[in-house]
Amino acid sequence: EKHRAGEAIVRVEDEEAVYEFSHFLAASPALAWELLTSPQHKQKWMEMRAVNHEPVEGRMVTGTRFHCIHEMAEFRYHITDWRPFRYYSTSFADPMHPGHRHAETYEVEPVDGGVRLNYRMGPLLDENGVRQEGAEAELVGVYKDFYSHALALLDAMIAEM
Repeated sequence: EKHRAGEAIVRVEDEEAVYEFSHFLAASPALAWELLTSPQHKQKWMEMRAVNHEPVEGRMVTGTRFHCIHEMAEFRYHITDWRPFRYYSTSFADPMHPGHRHAETYEVEPVDGGVRLNYRMGPLLDENGVRQEGAEAELVGVYKDFYSHALALLDAMIAEM
């Protein structure tokens, strides 16, 4: 695959994922991408009180930073790999364990009748790059509950469109 100037591929692959799910979305690839990447849409289906991003104007690109405010916590991440209509990856700061981060990839795969959303979370690492399995297991538990609810809201949004 060709690399864009100065941009490396930063993608969590199946074999390195510590948590992953696939979910069918009854939406076109373009609509699915919009719902997954637009801060305004994500705020709705992820039930955020607010979402801020830098830069504020223009399209999302590698390096765009987000601050998402949920009821339970505030999350910060930045885009590390942006391949429009295919996938994007982020470096995500764990608010429950300061100094710990993980990579994550959201991938949109066209299938009959819609798309398959494939999500993969990489290992949770501390500031020295050491895997933190206990904290990782706790975060995976949070993600399982969160995405179960959030994806139902996303499906409902799509059904109303």
